[in-house]
Amino acid sequence: MDSVARFRLGLRAWNDQDWQRLGAFYASDAVLRHPEGWPEPGPTVGREAIVGQWQSTWQAFDGAELRVVATSSAGQWVVGHLSFEFVGGASGLDVTTDFTAVCRFRDGECVEHRVLWGHLAPADAVAAQVS
Repeated sequence: MDSVARFRLGLRAWNDQDWQRLGAFYASDAVLRHPEGWPEPGPTVGREAIVGQWQSTWQAFDGAELRVVATSSAGQWVVGHLSFEFVGGASGLDVTTDFTAVCRFRDGECVEHRVLWGHLAPADAVAAQVS
């Protein structure tokens, strides 16, 4: 299975709140870099901590869904343009926002994941990841 397909499976696990399957998406030493302005400064390091971060995100809302707008790959990197819809809950907000997820894979697992606000061109998203 190629990295783009793995990326999409990871998003499906997140939407399904299948934390075990989402955990299998990440390497044990994975690093998640949060977007600027995220409530937790990050980075979040390690599979369990990353899954815990995503569980906390879900708990703040009555519902949430990631929608894939587009994906592309560049070497070890997968760049996904996503739309994120949050519905009410503890946050009190109904929000739809666009962002770019950039993931680097090693041996079929995501080892580096960064979330950037807005939709960035793939080359710009990868460059932002390695800077």
